[in-house]
Amino acid sequence: SNINNLVQSRSALGAWGISFLLVISTVIFSSMERAFDIIFDIKKRRHFLKSRLLAIGVLCIIMLLLFVPSTINLVQKFFEQYGYSVPFSSYLTGKSFFIIFAMLAYVITVTIVTYQRVYFRYAFIGALIFAAASTIAKYIFQWYLTMTFTKYNLIYGSLTALILTALWIYYLANILLVATEIVAYLQRRRRENE
Repeated sequence: SNINNLVQSRSALGAWGISFLLVISTVIFSSMERAFDIIFDIKKRRHFLKSRLLAIGVLCIIMLLLFVPSTINLVQKFFEQYGYSVPFSSYLTGKSFFIIFAMLAYVITVTIVTYQRVYFRYAFIGALIFAAASTIAKYIFQWYLTMTFTKYNLIYGSLTALILTALWIYYLANILLVATEIVAYLQRRRRENE
């Protein structure tokens, strides 16, 4: 009976779930914007509504980036129907896509979210640092999980995935902040030299 009620109200639950994720992601985005303001030593802040709309826009752009491999695969199959061989999908899968996605997401986030002009050259350097560090951290985290997953599972049980996801987000956030600190340092150094 409860399962039937749940299945019948799945569209309403889906709408509530998406709304909840949108609110939570904009809150996280707002705290990231505040951290960037502190790193870049920005005193003036954006209006609340403008900040939320910007967060939704950047999140939509980043979500669209996630669909790039599927879209390229469709385009490649379209060209193959007409006898053209275009090996796009081999370049945008697996490790290479992770690195490219991390770099693009970083550049988009730092250049749009920061309330001052960030030079693309420095954002790109930060993106390289972020992508390299997050790739290395991913392998270290995978190794760490193979060594300790059973211990976490024994302690936390069914919450293990949630705990480990929170731990991964924490590591990724620290990598993001360190890369942004480097970008801010390069920006300050350029301002001092001018």
